[in-house]
Amino acid sequence: MVLFALVPIGTLYAQEDTSISLSDCRTVLEGEVDISFSTEEWYRCALMEMADGQPDNALRCLSHIDAKHKKEAILLTESKALLQTYRFEESAAITGKLKKNRNYRNVADSLLNQIQRTQRFVDNCVRVEVTDSTRLEHIETLASLKLLSAEWGAISFEPLTGNWIYKTALGYETFYTKLDEDGISHIYYRRAVDDEVIEERELTELNTPKGEFYPILRQGGETLYFASYSDEGMGGMELFVARRDPDTRQFLRPTLLGAPFNSPFDDCFLIFDDLSGKGILASGRFAPKGTLNLYTFVLADFFPPIPANSVEEKITQAKLMPWRMLMPEEDAIQ
Repeated sequence: MVLFALVPIGTLYAQEDTSISLSDCRTVLEGEVDISFSTEEWYRCALMEMADGQPDNALRCLSHIDAKHKKEAILLTESKALLQTYRFEESAAITGKLKKNRNYRNVADSLLNQIQRTQRFVDNCVRVEVTDSTRLEHIETLASLKLLSAEWGAISFEPLTGNWIYKTALGYETFYTKLDEDGISHIYYRRAVDDEVIEERELTELNTPKGEFYPILRQGGETLYFASYSDEGMGGMELFVARRDPDTRQFLRPTLLGAPFNSPFDDCFLIFDDLSGKGILASGRFAPKGTLNLYTFVLADFFPPIPANSVEEKITQAKLMPWRMLMPEEDAIQ
């Protein structure tokens, strides 16, 4: 499932292509120079802002385009930006306009369903106490971070393939991903005693044609968190949890996590460090393409639901806007 895709400018306008950078866009957007952009240029800016994880800025760019010049591709981008900022009614209204064009009818129906699902997830959002957030520029550097205790395990990456490897603190169990012959990532399991492998298999009870990523076992040994794609979620990569049957050692049917752990963006992995009482959520929400925001939160036996009448709190909690969203580049984790 792809929440956002760049639409080639050439398919919308016959004008000669002009090169604009994201920096140029923001300079004009903030009024630092007295320059007027064309419809094409504002649309290009909106696409770049979306790719940079800034849907609010994308909406500001699109607000400079006259309504009569907003072709279907522009309306689609606007609707997705509104969805990513949790403005569901406005997103649905614009998507409804797209349905009038039969070429966009299927896309509009799919997006309307996504809007409705996201709204339901936000309506059931739980309260999570986030204590910190930071930007991870390269996921390969994650293994060297010392954000939690050593008891939750360790992450590494296979040198040649870059495949994800998670090993428990005692080293007996390993969960890793590997591409199948069709290039789809799946989860595999290995159990070893005294460095001798006594069991190794693909977790077929969890794997699907959509692919699975970033498996991490909670310290109790019975709960596995991983990412995949779903037609029932909010969009992008979704986080799942699966419990292990203590008798068969097989994992039961996985459950899709709710908000704020999942969002309309790519939500990649979840760590629960029971010893330190902290957890980490890695998400692509409001992050430039290819980077992740890491949210440190307080573990709880129960994450309480937000009262039904606290709509603004639900949206704020579901968004999890990074505290250091505009942090200097040198402060980001390289």
